[in-house]
Amino acid sequence: MKKKKIIIITIAISILAIVALTITIYLRHDDIKGGFSCGFTPEAIMMGVKSNVNEFKVDDANVKLYYTFYRNDEEGDTRKHGYRQESTDEILFGMYICNIGDLNEITRIHNGQAYEDYKKLPKEAFMKEITEEEAFDAEYSYGYYGDMIGNIIYKHYETINIQQDLFVGEDGRILIRLVSFVTPNERNERYVTYETAYLILSYEYIDENTVKLEFEDSSN
Repeated sequence: MKKKKIIIITIAISILAIVALTITIYLRHDDIKGGFSCGFTPEAIMMGVKSNVNEFKVDDANVKLYYTFYRNDEEGDTRKHGYRQESTDEILFGMYICNIGDLNEITRIHNGQAYEDYKKLPKEAFMKEITEEEAFDAEYSYGYYGDMIGNIIYKHYETINIQQDLFVGEDGRILIRLVSFVTPNERNERYVTYETAYLILSYEYIDENTVKLEFEDSSN
């Protein structure tokens, strides 16, 4: 009889644990999530986005933007990632946002392009600058971590607002981009693009004051 009670109690505890786990997973559900996977090697810049809702007032559309910068410090490593400890080039990062009508527009910025002012890219609104020191200093919580199945675990995120004037037409796409620049030096008087990354959110109007957002793509 005592053994039977122990079995019943064990089963009951197991059921409660499963229910609790299910509730936890449900509460942590994100209606928008993307940019959290990568291939066998990390990209130089990686970006992700999350939100636990996907419908927003057009004047209050806020999502969590995750990003990280991969730095290759191994001497003699010839992988394409260019942020090397021994390099003397100074770099900075710019974040931009815009509405894109066509997916071909995501390739508008290529590596090696030069600009007089990195804050004035064609058709893309400047959001913020991130210095090299900030990007690679652990206290700013930027950094890449990957698990065994290729998921990215970001150390940093921030809430960004998607301005109402970007929601043009009944539906469309919002592009958020991060670009690294080599700053002017003795070889070049302008800011030269070095690495770029992006993510895309699609949107559609639910009514005149509400838009629905979905993750569409990222460069990871």
